[in-house]
Amino acid sequence: MSNFLSQESLSGDPKDPPEHIADASGISDTFHDNELESLRQMLFARELALLEEVARNQEAKKFNIERVSDVLAESIILRAEKDRQLNIALEPVVDDILKASLNRRKNDFVNLLFPLIGPVVRKSITETFFSMLGNVSQSLEVAFSWRGLQWRFESWRSGKPFNEIVLLHTVVYRVEQVFFIHSETGLLLSHVVSEEVPVQDADMVSAMLTAIQDFVKDSFSGSQDDSLHSLRIGDISLIIEKNDVAYVACVVRGTLPANFRIFLQDSFDMMLVKYAKPLADFSGDTAPFVTAVRYLEPLLLSRHAEEERAIPLWAKIIPVVCLFVILCWGGYVGYTTFTRNALLKDAVLSLKGYPGIIVTNVTEHTDRPWEVLTFKDALAPQPEDILQSKGFSSALLDFKTVPFISYDVSIIVRRVKNAISPPDTVSIALNQNGTLVLSGTAPMNWILHARDVAKSLPGIKHVDVSGLYDPLLEQVMGLVENINRTCIQFPLGKAVPVGNELVKLEEAIDNLVQLENIARKNNLAVSLSIYGHADSVGSEKRNYEVSQARAKTVAAGLYARGSSILISLYGMGSTFSKSCSLEKVHLGDQASRKIELRVSLSRAVSADSFFESK
Repeated sequence: MSNFLSQESLSGDPKDPPEHIADASGISDTFHDNELESLRQMLFARELALLEEVARNQEAKKFNIERVSDVLAESIILRAEKDRQLNIALEPVVDDILKASLNRRKNDFVNLLFPLIGPVVRKSITETFFSMLGNVSQSLEVAFSWRGLQWRFESWRSGKPFNEIVLLHTVVYRVEQVFFIHSETGLLLSHVVSEEVPVQDADMVSAMLTAIQDFVKDSFSGSQDDSLHSLRIGDISLIIEKNDVAYVACVVRGTLPANFRIFLQDSFDMMLVKYAKPLADFSGDTAPFVTAVRYLEPLLLSRHAEEERAIPLWAKIIPVVCLFVILCWGGYVGYTTFTRNALLKDAVLSLKGYPGIIVTNVTEHTDRPWEVLTFKDALAPQPEDILQSKGFSSALLDFKTVPFISYDVSIIVRRVKNAISPPDTVSIALNQNGTLVLSGTAPMNWILHARDVAKSLPGIKHVDVSGLYDPLLEQVMGLVENINRTCIQFPLGKAVPVGNELVKLEEAIDNLVQLENIARKNNLAVSLSIYGHADSVGSEKRNYEVSQARAKTVAAGLYARGSSILISLYGMGSTFSKSCSLEKVHLGDQASRKIELRVSLSRAVSADSFFESK
């Protein structure tokens, strides 16, 4: 301040000479600059230091830029050889540069790319065409080769789809899907899938995967830091690399190489560094993670099985020849077995419908004759004879027979024929109701014999002989009818007839003798019953004696002719006769004084009943 005052006093004196004024001004200016510099140092010392630091940095930067420019190209090459982090770091920058340049200079890029578009398109079409041919060739090889047929058989046997079997044999391993998921919310941040794999709902898969991890952690883990690292279902594996903020899950088919998890960890670490801020501030918006695909796509690794080396021609021919021989032998064995079984079944069927034989059980054998259990009637032929008659060998079947009585119509008729031995003039038929019908001509003694025997045979309920006819039957019938119709009357109280009645008695005796002769020729015996009657006149005792005497009169006349007929005498007294009506019983007239004759044949068969059946 004193300086400024002294300056004013010196400069304000008008009486000083000019020289003195000039010297004073120079001294004052120097002093003034020093004061200002001191004041500037006091007020702006910090700022001045910063400016000096900036100046030094600028000088150092220029120097460092020159040094870096000398080694920049080599540094980029060395870094690129180590890993892909340099590419990942430069990719968004290059993308932005290209987009900005394309927007500003579209025509330049069009002119630049136009000469390349044609060759690129042609090359793309060529590559696509050859790829399509390769796929078609591979598909045909898989579909129609021996290996493809084996795989199809394996698919049919196991019930798995054919495509899955092909993948199982041709793919060593394949990463089919990769999920980038937020740990806390379970939301899907990014997702990539292999081209050969059908696309699924990735959001649902990520949510379910997070739920499974939480379940495993809550149920089986003892520490909160533990987590699920892998999961296997069939030939599908799930590889998980997890952090507190996010995790990556890879769906793998097959067996991955051992270094895959290291590769997965490196990629996951780069993603955590790249998206550290979006993950820390994540609130549900997945837009910042769209570019995460470039980290996930390199994880879609795959490796197919190497093609088998060429097989020599002889090695291919021998299995084919062996297979052909086996098929021929199998076909021959199958054909012979089939024809043999068909022949045996036909042989068994031929027995099943044969009368008198019932097939109850058949035991099949492959190396020996079938065992057949049958029920056989004694009148049925042997099963072996039946087979031979139908053109089959009797050695095909081994029979075990159990006797039984058959009720088949043909067997019953055969049984009847064996029992009664019918003559050629007699025909035999059996009705459905079990009635045996005999018709034709035969001797009467055979007719009676056949009727009696047939009734006792199994399967016969009734015997109808009304169709049988004996040539002597009419003569016998006439004699029997005449004898049974004879009614000889006697005088009152007499035992010997008189007049015409005596003639009737002689005729009756002649008929009896003639009937006896016919019966003897036919091995039949004749028996005679004589019934003597009297009227009601006189005492009962007297009437009985008279009726008895009248019967004896007829018997005496028959014996006098040399007859051997068995005679039965019945004195009926005054009782009414068999042919007398009730109105004439008590009349006491001539009609009551008589005798009646009844003829019977042997075998305890009444002639009346026989003729009634006719």
